[in-house]
Amino acid sequence: MRQDPDLHRGGDAQPAPGVGEVAEAGQPGFGARRGREVGPTGKYIPHTCILTRVDPFVNNLVATFSTELAGSVTDAVGGVAGHSGAFAAALTYLLGEPGIGLEELRAPLLLSQPASVRLLRQLTDAGLVTRTADREDGRRVQIHLTAKGRQQARAVLAARSEVIATFLSVLTDAEQQQLAEIAAKVLAEATRNRADAERLCRLCDLRACPESVCPVELAAASGRGLPSDPAVTD
Repeated sequence: MRQDPDLHRGGDAQPAPGVGEVAEAGQPGFGARRGREVGPTGKYIPHTCILTRVDPFVNNLVATFSTELAGSVTDAVGGVAGHSGAFAAALTYLLGEPGIGLEELRAPLLLSQPASVRLLRQLTDAGLVTRTADREDGRRVQIHLTAKGRQQARAVLAARSEVIATFLSVLTDAEQQQLAEIAAKVLAEATRNRADAERLCRLCDLRACPESVCPVELAAASGRGLPSDPAVTD
């Protein structure tokens, strides 16, 4: 049986406060992490995490759900593309944004300049993209998918869709619609600016999600303009 490690700290830990008690900041052990708060009706809400205001059980369920789904999608698209991560995302992104430059491709994939150059070389060597000089700016390179690249990109999207369809097949149509509405609300809140939108939608099938209904696009277009500081990978 799993036990919370905070209950075993050399006798310094305190048991969780009972219903009707509130764990104060700095209280050692279990109580400091999982206190109780007063709801709008004046009743105490049990098992509410102080820092996130999310029930730990809900926290676990959402984390497990998202981890399992993300892992399954990564495995599926990696199997189709031969590579996972940025390689597969680059294919789907270029399918919706043909002719962009290396900088425009690099940003949503969160790649450093050297990493993006290596990725472009991989895609070119695999016969999936072509590079042509921009007629208006000879220093800039335009990137297009080849016929093979477009076929590969569509295969990646199909693999992703199949995984999600299987994952959600246990839900009724009404439940899937409820989940979509919840996801839309969360994604809209996560979109602070245009850079966030490009990053979030890098693996999307743009044909299925027009800008006029996409919650991410609508949030980006709202002009909230909050700062974004994405991590860049090498």
